[in-house]
Amino acid sequence: MKTTQSSAVEYGSNEVGLQNKHRRNFFLKAVNFVLLLIVVISCLSLAQTPIISTKYSDAEIDKLIARFKTTTHEDVSPTVLLQQQFQHDFSEARYTEWESNNQIYKVEFEIDSRHFAAFYDNEGNLLMYKQEIRTNDLPIVVKNTATTHYPNYRFDSVYLIIKGTQIFYKIEVEQSENDVTLFVNNNGKIFERESEF
Repeated sequence: MKTTQSSAVEYGSNEVGLQNKHRRNFFLKAVNFVLLLIVVISCLSLAQTPIISTKYSDAEIDKLIARFKTTTHEDVSPTVLLQQQFQHDFSEARYTEWESNNQIYKVEFEIDSRHFAAFYDNEGNLLMYKQEIRTNDLPIVVKNTATTHYPNYRFDSVYLIIKGTQIFYKIEVEQSENDVTLFVNNNGKIFERESEF
């Protein structure tokens, strides 16, 4: 009798041992997955953010961009120096189109199916860039400002703009035939509006 009982006990303890081994393996796989996920997210968050040149003040950048917008510019190929700087700043860029007025270069491109535009001077100094973002990526205070001022409008497109030392958002909202473009700072203050009716 004792042999049968001891065999049953041994079988039961082997089964418990196997269950513990399976739990331990599952736990180790889960830990490895979480660690891998942390590494991937860390790498994505460490992706290089382009650095705006400090050569110009915000006011000087505004003047350079305004001059670019009001002068004739044509499609061009960038200089080698400019192309290298651009590749450094936006290594994932695809479908690039360059324009210049012989002083400022504008390049439009895509990264992960999102529209970008960047402005450089002749020396490859990045003056500003804008990138298309999702409405959900807006800071809540910025989104609330737009929806408070234009409650029955829908978001059409949203851009994050980094110009000199400034960070702000360009938000295009629409309702029927009414289109409004808002420029809103990080604090949710509208500092410019453009309307099309």
